[in-house]
Amino acid sequence: LGKDATLPGVTPADVAATINALMKGNLSLQQSIDSSRGSLQLATIAQLDFGEAADITSGILNMFGLEGTDAARVIDLIAGASIASSKGVGDMATGVSQGGFAFAAAKRPIEEYVTALTLATNAGLGGSDAGTAIKNAMIRMMSPTKKAREAMAEFGISFYDASGKMKPFPAIVAQINEKLK
Repeated sequence: LGKDATLPGVTPADVAATINALMKGNLSLQQSIDSSRGSLQLATIAQLDFGEAADITSGILNMFGLEGTDAARVIDLIAGASIASSKGVGDMATGVSQGGFAFAAAKRPIEEYVTALTLATNAGLGGSDAGTAIKNAMIRMMSPTKKAREAMAEFGISFYDASGKMKPFPAIVAQINEKLK
């Protein structure tokens, strides 16, 4: 990786430091090696410090229970979201770090969260603020107050399917939009 032409300016020392930082992020040695390319790509495209990129990468992998081999795919998702939104890759990565755990706790996939984050940033929120807003909404959906449950019943809104599994976020948003017309 330290001599990879697709990672300009990355030295063997940078690769070693990144693997070390990923291990500090509670990844195993193998997961750290497997995720190092994705982390280095994040640092390169977002112009982040290698340690910061490793913290973001390990945090997201741990949050969603992903393997080190998923790191490059996750970074590609974030980069794609950045292209589709008005925010940079670093801002989007921070947004995933800020609120992704609520989606992970609801057993929703990272792809769904990144889509919601992209929509929120396109509505004018920064990555961190968008992540926080989505996290708060998801937490409220997972455990609505009595008043919210009563209002949901009145409008025929349900966040869970018949088996008790949370519905996909886009379906929830569509349902709310439809019921509240």
